[in-house]
Amino acid sequence: PTPAPIVYLTADIEGVCRPTGPNQHFGCAFWIGGKCVIFVNAKLGAQERAAVLRHEYGHCNHWPADHPGGR
Repeated sequence: PTPAPIVYLTADIEGVCRPTGPNQHFGCAFWIGGKCVIFVNAKLGAQERAAVLRHEYGHCNHWPADHPGGR
């Protein structure tokens, strides 16, 4: 199983995630030192954060960036 990711809230989502698309202003995930690290925009409400975390957890579990089978 994939180890639990580390999650950070950040007000500087553009600086951390370097968005290239419209949805990357919400969050992003990177593998750093064998751990998946998720950054979530601190300005989001609770429901939006939950949706972003679910999406980024998928990337931590090796869901590719082109989002095959996504809804």
